[in-house]
Amino acid sequence: MHNDIFSSLVISQIVNATGLDSRVASFKKQLKLSDQQTAELDKVYQETRERVRTIKQEIRDIEKEKQYRLEAMLTPEQAKLY
Repeated sequence: MHNDIFSSLVISQIVNATGLDSRVASFKKQLKLSDQQTAELDKVYQETRERVRTIKQEIRDIEKEKQYRLEAMLTPEQAKLY
């Protein structure tokens, strides 16, 4: 049990020191990934996070546009009720 705690602390320090995602550090340990594999996996996670962030922003923009379009078609009385 102490070894597990120690391992978790070491992984935590590795993540903080290298900036690796905690999942990447965990996979590195569990799967015994090489440095090259770890770097590739980290890149995949970073690129995926960025794509998801972009998509979420696009969804927010679409929702705003929808809101403006709906408000534009309503009469002032209807807009108050909406």
